[in-house]
Amino acid sequence: MADRRDAILLEEMEAMRRENEVLAEKCDTLALKRHLELLKRDNMRTGLCTPVHERETPVP
Repeated sequence: MADRRDAILLEEMEAMRRENEVLAEKCDTLALKRHLELLKRDNMRTGLCTPVHERETPVP
């Protein structure tokens, strides 16, 4: 009986670990996007660049 509970707890812990990894990756991505936006804004304020719309595919 205790072995079964231990197995269930291990499965739940593993599922939570995987979910935590996914959330951590998502947070990293959001933080990088936010940092990029702040850098773009700061560069525009200092006159280092002008706003340019990014394209999904490069122009040949």
